[in-house]
Amino acid sequence: MPQQHRPFADHPCAASHPELIAQAQTFLALAIGPSTRQTYTSGLKSFISFVDTHGIRPAFPASVQTLCLWISFLASPPSAVTVGTCKVYLSAVVTRHTELGYDHPLADAPPMLSRIMAGIKRMSAQPSRPKLPITTALLEEMRPHLNLQQRSDILLWAMMWTATTGLLRISEFATRGDSDTTRVLSLQQLTLHDQGQRPYSLADAGSSDEETQYAILRLTASKTDPFRAGVDIVLSAPTTLRALLAYGAHFQPNCTPTTPLFHHPDRTAATRTWLMKRVDGLLRKTGRDPRQFSSHSFRKGGAVSLQSIGVEDSLIRRLGRWKSDAFNLYVRDPSFATLIDTNAKL
Repeated sequence: MPQQHRPFADHPCAASHPELIAQAQTFLALAIGPSTRQTYTSGLKSFISFVDTHGIRPAFPASVQTLCLWISFLASPPSAVTVGTCKVYLSAVVTRHTELGYDHPLADAPPMLSRIMAGIKRMSAQPSRPKLPITTALLEEMRPHLNLQQRSDILLWAMMWTATTGLLRISEFATRGDSDTTRVLSLQQLTLHDQGQRPYSLADAGSSDEETQYAILRLTASKTDPFRAGVDIVLSAPTTLRALLAYGAHFQPNCTPTTPLFHHPDRTAATRTWLMKRVDGLLRKTGRDPRQFSSHSFRKGGAVSLQSIGVEDSLIRRLGRWKSDAFNLYVRDPSFATLIDTNAKL
């Protein structure tokens, strides 16, 4: 892309202070996290392919009409994508405009695109079934179907309880595979604390939970921590602590602080594929359809479990590190009886 199509390229400082321009451009690029950037890459490839195939020039800046035609193309058979995917892809193109120094393509735009999106939504309208939560109550239903004398089942039990009570995203505690090394939890990221606040590692703990009051799981990277400042997850649910201690009792002597926290006997990290395959099997044994659940069911289950015991929404939001209204998608609507009781207090 020519230099004049970069942010600040035509600013008076561009010639006299190029290092300042470069730094501002770097900060602008860093505003988008790695995982979001990867998702946006698919959207940009789709848009570039569309304009190339249809002979539309230039690709950037894109007109509102071009964006309308592209979104219509995406939502058309035989390979129609969902409205949600259309919105994500559109966000990718809008972000690219900003990074190239162009104005927002939809600022002060006529409502043409929003009406097309509404039409796509109406045409593809189907009853949606949100994924069900894996709550602490459901975990207890799964327990009889596990042999907690076997290491693989102990590992699974510890992972599920940590995920649910820590309100974790699956990317925060399970890897995609051997090549996914950037977010592998290590043993040194989990610290146990006794009644006297003394910290110790899981490898140094015994099998008894009598002295363990809580654990701190240090996440060095997460979706809501774009600047990688790190965040501490408090784990104090008794069953979670017992599960972690039972798992730690099976560690081999050659484990080091950098060994993956959740690992198999050969010290390879437990993957999300392995985890969800085991979870699917447990769901079937409890009489449930695994298709109604997803890897996000743990995080949702933690929120629902807290709500069911009367924890305030504001506290649940803080524990789950939600910074947007997406939090409302995870908790259940209050029952009619709850609404009556609440209004009666006025």
